[in-house]
Amino acid sequence: HSPGGAASPPPVPPLPLPVPPAEVAAGAGSGSAEGVARRLGAVEEALEQLQGSAQRLRGLEQIVEGLRQQQQSPQRPDAAAAADRALAGGGGGEGEGDLAERVARLEKSVEVVTHQATLAEPINKTLTTLAQKITAVEEGLQASSRSPPLLSEGGPAASALAAAGVARRLSDLEARVLRSDKSRRVEALAACRCDAGGGVVLPRDPAAIVIFGSPRSEVLLCLQELYQKDPSWKNKYVIITGTEAEVKDICRALETSQVKADLIFRDTSAKSTDEGARFAVKKLQDLGLSDQDVVFLTFPVIARSGIDALVHYGLSEGKVHAALAAQGVDVDGDGSIEDAWVDSMYKMMQNKEWPGKAPEQKKQSGMEEEAALMLRGVAQRLNALEDRMASMMEGVAKEEVVGLMQRVVRRDSGCSELQCQLQDKISTMEELL
Repeated sequence: HSPGGAASPPPVPPLPLPVPPAEVAAGAGSGSAEGVARRLGAVEEALEQLQGSAQRLRGLEQIVEGLRQQQQSPQRPDAAAAADRALAGGGGGEGEGDLAERVARLEKSVEVVTHQATLAEPINKTLTTLAQKITAVEEGLQASSRSPPLLSEGGPAASALAAAGVARRLSDLEARVLRSDKSRRVEALAACRCDAGGGVVLPRDPAAIVIFGSPRSEVLLCLQELYQKDPSWKNKYVIITGTEAEVKDICRALETSQVKADLIFRDTSAKSTDEGARFAVKKLQDLGLSDQDVVFLTFPVIARSGIDALVHYGLSEGKVHAALAAQGVDVDGDGSIEDAWVDSMYKMMQNKEWPGKAPEQKKQSGMEEEAALMLRGVAQRLNALEDRMASMMEGVAKEEVVGLMQRVVRRDSGCSELQCQLQDKISTMEELL
């Protein structure tokens, strides 16, 4: 600043030219995602240069306006005028000429910046086009979040969609490979039918909902989600089995979902999966619903054993639909899901067993089946022998009949001995069992 308070204009800094539109559009035919990213970086750099040029333009305009006002203002006092002359470096005429030159130089700079702004118009159009393409890519990614995109045309947007689809498939594959053996076993125990996206497939109009109680909160959360997805399920029968605390919590959740009390059947006396399944199937048979679709809700680790027990007591396996998938449980992060528990339930699944299954419910061993077949064979042979005897009695002499009867008696005695031996074997088998 001069002693009189007038501001001297700062030197005009060199203005960088923005990236030419031809360079920005270079590689427009490239359909790779890398090409789109490279072009977008060039455009962003050009935009930063334009913003800097715009700021300089505003500063120059302010300086020019101040100088014009100073040039058009009336003569100030002698002290101020002397200060201006000293700043200009000479007499009044020379100062005025120097001031005019500075104004001309600033106006020229303004013209340069204006010309740069004119050159920036194609870049702005390129920016708009790229923004539209980026928006299209984002919308395409959202639309293809469940299924891979079908690309019929090339271009940057199509390439970006293809790259996103490949990345998503690779991520899904890595997730499947990196799953622990424990997670895979719980997924098998959950016994859910899932679609391609991993969602649980349930019937739209089930006859009833069968719930095996569990202290886990995931069961109650899943129950609430079922009624939120389809409020019409509040008119379906609900059969609950479990401890008093478990049944009470489930009934409280059903009351929140506005399920009528006369549609709910409870059992708190069941001490095992077998007893709970027996109660549920009996109630479905009483309601005439044992041959219809039912939704089965329990914790995934015990779901498979529950389904096996329900099928044993009369339900069709194709009509029982598990509702809670293993993905809804933090299998590896939850320490309460013990490995020993998962392993024991997995072995029971392989052997088609479940908690509480009584020994008399098991299939007969090979020895039992063999003994039963032998007894049936003996009975058939005796019946055939009696038929032959009846047909031979007619037209046979008395002596021959007597001799034949004796032979029959001897054979019958042999059959009796065979029956006694078989009975002894059966008794021995029963004792072994």
